[in-house]
Amino acid sequence: MGEIQLVLDKVTSILAENPHIQQKEIAVITPWREQVWKIRTALRKAGFKGVDVGNVEVSCLMLLDD
Repeated sequence: MGEIQLVLDKVTSILAENPHIQQKEIAVITPWREQVWKIRTALRKAGFKGVDVGNVEVSCLMLLDD
């Protein structure tokens, strides 16, 4: 099973098992920019438009801003 499918399965599982969790509360972080685009596209196609996808660089910068 590919990494993108694992992410889709995990997001599906989290939302199914935890109805109080919203898509906007889930973030997928990867070190590779190209993988960000591939995961984001797959999530959007599966209806998970609220799940945030970013790379490590951006996530670290966001943490430093807080």
